[in-house]
Amino acid sequence: MGKNLFELIKQPAFARVVVSDKEEQKHIFYVSRRSPVGICIEHEAKLVSYQNPIGRLASLPVGDEEKIEYQGQDQYFEVLETSNYCPIQ
Repeated sequence: MGKNLFELIKQPAFARVVVSDKEEQKHIFYVSRRSPVGICIEHEAKLVSYQNPIGRLASLPVGDEEKIEYQGQDQYFEVLETSNYCPIQ
């Protein structure tokens, strides 16, 4: 198995992140390696890539806050939950 493939297998295929904004409204994001823009997975969930600024939230521990540009403005989000889904080797 090539080194690049081995590294790719170790990374999550996607992450589920639940965050809260300053108005205490919850948002659910599914973060993948690559994704088309604007796909809605379920009523309140959105699919973004790790390259999207929102994708940064997937790398933060629960309880951390981060200022992210979202819907054209800077917003603070607190990470409430994270789940990573990795490929089975």
